[in-house]
Amino acid sequence: MMQKQSSNRRTKGTQGEDFALHTLEQNGYTLLCRNYTCPGSEIDLVVTRENYICFVEVKLRSVSSGNNAAHAVDGNKLSRIQKGIEHFLEEYKDNMYVTSLIPRIDVFEIYTENGTITKHNHITGIS
Repeated sequence: MMQKQSSNRRTKGTQGEDFALHTLEQNGYTLLCRNYTCPGSEIDLVVTRENYICFVEVKLRSVSSGNNAAHAVDGNKLSRIQKGIEHFLEEYKDNMYVTSLIPRIDVFEIYTENGTITKHNHITGIS
């Protein structure tokens, strides 16, 4: 039973990332990397726009849960994201384009009701 729930959660997470990426691209962002992983960290989306490289954490919540999606990005999560950013920037240190950009952490909140997205919010530059 746990495996099915985990698989369902992963599917919803992927659908949320798909929606977030599509919305970001419609707003002028360009995808560099999806699901970047390194030891101790995973970053959902790495996108660029203008002078920024944005490390985006996608959070999906049910409207009925009453939970604020962005609140799930607490100090521990931010620390893991920062670790991932440092690893990513080190890995791409020889890429002049990547190193010329200003790093930023964003949260993309998605709220659903009965499996349908009812609203979303892109929060830029959290810390």
